[in-house]
Amino acid sequence: LRSVAVDDREKAVKVAVGIASHFAARFERFFVGLHVAGREEGIAAALNVAGSVADKTRYDVYFDSLRRGFAFLDQLIIQERDRSILPNPDYAIGGLRQGLHYSQVRTDFVQHSLSAMLEFGHGFTQKKSGFLSA
Repeated sequence: LRSVAVDDREKAVKVAVGIASHFAARFERFFVGLHVAGREEGIAAALNVAGSVADKTRYDVYFDSLRRGFAFLDQLIIQERDRSILPNPDYAIGGLRQGLHYSQVRTDFVQHSLSAMLEFGHGFTQKKSGFLSA
């Protein structure tokens, strides 16, 4: 999205939100971790678009949404705190569980959460125009 014109990026974000909403309505109860991680990917991209066009209102809304989403994902990520209940903690740490009451870990869940975090971090390493310029 970074190499596309601003108007086209905003259209792309709207399409991505629509697709994510459709996916969420059908599968959210089964794949909470994937839904939130995938949603965070789109919101992180939208945050960067809002920053690049200096839309502070949208930026603040997207930032707050990411903050809450990452806090939820933190509960699903297998971490050192979970070591005592894991049969093979070195193998499991870093995995993203399907949901709060599920132990299944899938690589696509992990990939979506990492992609969202990288996209979010990218917004802070790039020089932005308007209210985000350094």
